[in-house]
Amino acid sequence: MIVEEDLFSVKNLERLLRNPLVQSLGEITRWPDILEENQKILEKIALTKKLGKRVDGHTAGARYDQLAALSREGVESCHESI
Repeated sequence: MIVEEDLFSVKNLERLLRNPLVQSLGEITRWPDILEENQKILEKIALTKKLGKRVDGHTAGARYDQLAALSREGVESCHESI
């Protein structure tokens, strides 16, 4: 059985993000976790930014103030129309 936390661990994520074919971390559907300052996801965003990659969200349902807060935390885009 695949455990989500193992699959998306910081160590595994760093290995993937160092691949030049990988362009971004996305699509972050758990955007409320970012607003609640979940340290695990914030660490993953920080790592992604440190490696010069994009952070793409999936922020359907977010209000303007929430989108602004997500942007401040490093989320750069969302393919959903608001």
